Amino acid sequence: MSIDLKQTAGANVKPVDDARLFNFMLSNKVGIVEGVEITHLGANQLKVFAGWGICQGRMFTVEEEIISAETSPNGEIEGRLLINIDTSNDVPATFITQAAVSLPALVQEDINSSGTVYQIPLVEYHVNEVQCGELTDVRVMLEVTETAVRKAQQAAENAMPKSGDIFTGDVAAYSINRATGCLRNIEVRTTDANGTMQSTNKIIMVRK
Repeated sequence: MSIDLKQTAGANVKPVDDARLFNFMLSNKVGIVEGVEITHLGANQLKVFAGWGICQGRMFTVEEEIISAETSPNGEIEGRLLINIDTSNDVPATFITQAAVSLPALVQEDINSSGTVYQIPLVEYHVNEVQCGELTDVRVMLEVTETAVRKAQQAAENAMPKSGDIFTGDVAAYSINRATGCLRNIEVRTTDANGTMQSTNKIIMVRK
């Protein structure tokens, strides 16, 4: 039995090692981060727009492409376009379209362990012998940390008062009087009895 420390000089770090680390950091999230929208061009033609996503810690990119959807042999049935990731294949990521009276269950194995295949659905639709239609977007969209932080910052800015307005956010305060909490980097100016401008670099907030 031995221990193999990956983050050290001369270590052999394999793709699956990186994938396991990133998958842990991303809390096992799988889906599309940006783009990969699908539109119908007519007949059985589907247009995939460029974008990128994450599958169990493995990043994939998508280039714009036109896909010919599998059609029905007889009458209208269900259809689906998905990304098929197969780590055992020389081409590990491909588009697959399916057509069936009832769509099969997605194959979603642990590709960082004993599994090799993970399917990521993009769009479902109805399809007959010549064309598809009634597209339903089934992408799972992931929000990267930067985007989440940017949204939180915008929410905070929206809550802050404008000139002559009222603060609309929430302020956390101790349940007892304490003169130790302050908001940093906020300048408050007041005028003393002699008309001289006074300045402080903090606001002391005391709960009454």
